[in-house]
Amino acid sequence: VHELMRELYIGPYSRAMGKITIKDSVREHWRFILVFLAFFSLLLFVSMIVFRLNRKLSLARSSLSLQLKKNRRTDKALEDSERNYREIFNSTNDAIFVHDLSFGAILDVNQTTCEMYGYTKEEIVTLKIEELSSNEPPYTKNEALNWLKKSRTKGPQTFEWRARKKNGNLFWAEVNLKSAEIGGQERLLAVVRNINQRKLAEGQLDQYQRHLEVLVEDRTRALEKSNLELRKKENSLAEAQRIAHLGSWDWQVAKDELWWSEEVYHIFGLDPDQFGPTYEAFLERVHPEDTSRVKKAVTNALRRGMPYSIQHRIILSDDTQRVVHERGEVYLDSHGKPERMIGTVQNISEAKQAEAEKKRLESQLMQSQKMEAIGTLAGGIAHDFNNALTTIMGFSELARMLPSAQNEEMQEHLSQIHKAGKRARDLVAQILTFSRKNQITTHPVQLSSIVKEALKMLRATIPTTIEFRQNIQALSGQIMADPTQIHHVIMNLCTNAAHAMHNGVGTLSVSLTEKKLEHDIAGLLPGSYLKLTISDTGDGIPRKIRDRIFEPFFTTKDKGVGTGMGLSVVHGIVKSCGGDITFNSEEGIGTTFDLYFPTLLAVESPGKRTANLVLPRGKGERILFVDDEQQVLNIARKILDFLGYKVVCLTSSEEALELFSVQPDNFDLVLTDQTMPKMTGTDLAREMLRIRPDIPIILCTGYSADLTKKKAEGIGIKSLILKPFVVHNLATEIKKVL
Repeated sequence: VHELMRELYIGPYSRAMGKITIKDSVREHWRFILVFLAFFSLLLFVSMIVFRLNRKLSLARSSLSLQLKKNRRTDKALEDSERNYREIFNSTNDAIFVHDLSFGAILDVNQTTCEMYGYTKEEIVTLKIEELSSNEPPYTKNEALNWLKKSRTKGPQTFEWRARKKNGNLFWAEVNLKSAEIGGQERLLAVVRNINQRKLAEGQLDQYQRHLEVLVEDRTRALEKSNLELRKKENSLAEAQRIAHLGSWDWQVAKDELWWSEEVYHIFGLDPDQFGPTYEAFLERVHPEDTSRVKKAVTNALRRGMPYSIQHRIILSDDTQRVVHERGEVYLDSHGKPERMIGTVQNISEAKQAEAEKKRLESQLMQSQKMEAIGTLAGGIAHDFNNALTTIMGFSELARMLPSAQNEEMQEHLSQIHKAGKRARDLVAQILTFSRKNQITTHPVQLSSIVKEALKMLRATIPTTIEFRQNIQALSGQIMADPTQIHHVIMNLCTNAAHAMHNGVGTLSVSLTEKKLEHDIAGLLPGSYLKLTISDTGDGIPRKIRDRIFEPFFTTKDKGVGTGMGLSVVHGIVKSCGGDITFNSEEGIGTTFDLYFPTLLAVESPGKRTANLVLPRGKGERILFVDDEQQVLNIARKILDFLGYKVVCLTSSEEALELFSVQPDNFDLVLTDQTMPKMTGTDLAREMLRIRPDIPIILCTGYSADLTKKKAEGIGIKSLILKPFVVHNLATEIKKVL
């Protein structure tokens, strides 16, 4: 400042006048100096404030950026959670209602609810609880509100309910009621399961249980009454026995003379002159399988001088059977030897039948529960198993097309691998069909080729000691059926025939011929039929069970060996094809089953159709393939490259959507799996169609319980392919969609 002032003020004056000093200059311009210093201080203060403000703004911007990233992650997590909830919500086999806390308005339902009650989702959310119930006490709205109160005070409640469908039909339902937080709000969840079949079985079981109890009570009353009559009348033994349906006998052991009361003859269905007065005559009426037990019980009683009690079967004059309860008491002479035996015989056939029926119903209920569990398990296995089969069948097909694999031996080996894969694929379809997890699709099939394929597979499972004869004519006629079901029929009947030859020696014969019926025979209309005959030289079917072999759950095999479902399923399959099944059996000689299938009037030669097959190829079209299984991606990439397409493969549906949203016009077709984590194939298809409505999409799946071709078309998906897919089918479907 000193130098500045000196230069600005003092210098000029000093040079001009030569008399003014610095002190004089400062004294004269002190105001200017103060203003200058104040301005400089203000400028320094403002600079410090600006610096601090910039620093705070920078920190605020960093904090805001971190918060925005955290919010985006939170939003994505919420979207994933909502998507997972919706997928689980719609895939469950039970109906789910989401209510408000008053049990009034229905806020949401899953797809199973619509199928169970017969309403659409738009219709059902407008209804009240009383419109979905029978409204007959105690199944009324007031009772439902009582259960609501219990769930609030005592936790989740489970109860049985009578529900009403849209068509007015009622069904039994098991309801699980509990509250849950959904979307940040407390809601009421009602999970409903259809238990009609279970209630029917329980009702039949209760009915037979009551019947058994009534029989026991009747017998008890009769015995009590007979005891009372015995006390009143010393000589009323015969009357008491008649009341209690008891027959008495008196056996003079030493003389081997036997006396029977009138009721015994009635129980055995004989006249007095048809029954000899000896114990051996009595044993002749005992069932051969029970004779040794009866003899042993009587012998032990005579040797020990103690009473005996035994239940056994007897054979009547018309070859029918009864179950009796026999009791005996031994009287000894003065030397301690058996002199006399007095006893009773009681007919307990009805009680035994009721008890057997009860056990049968219990077994049937357990079997139905096992079948339900098998159905649940089958759906889970099908998806993963079909993915593995896609890889096996795809690589075997590609290997057959390589120039290095053109020799006959290599082609035969690869062909066997491919056929085994197809059999495994059909086996999965058969399991799904049997467990009602898959719909039956019938179409014209050549029966002779299915029979030959099944017998080739069966030969490896039948002991070589059994002679295998087959006479399968190369018939051009076709039948309308499901190939997997026909395969099941042949395997079941041939396996049963092999089991019938217990010693592993015999002959199993299978033949296929044409049969023309001129008249109605066994329920079959006149016309042309294919007759499949399966016969064996086994033990034959006993006469007493021939009328029951087609009954569900009826089996003569040991416990844990047979389910009793084989022949009933076979009978149902043949009937569903419009045919019929008959059999002829002789014990000790064998059994023959004749199956009649109506033929179609006009069919095309399978050989000609196969010869005209051409493998459609691409022209460099770009395909996006999405599947969470890496092995499926590998085979898909090789197949599509082989067919002449350019393919991009991704294992994540989210990555596929991100890529497609950036480059929607870079692809001519999208192939996506259905079951994938985070985002299913149908969800991915919806998002892609929002971005580009004209993009062709093919959905492929190993198994999906609720996805049908109609539902896929409703979303906008062009085609639905089931795994495992073969090269020709995949190529044809892609070409058709493009």
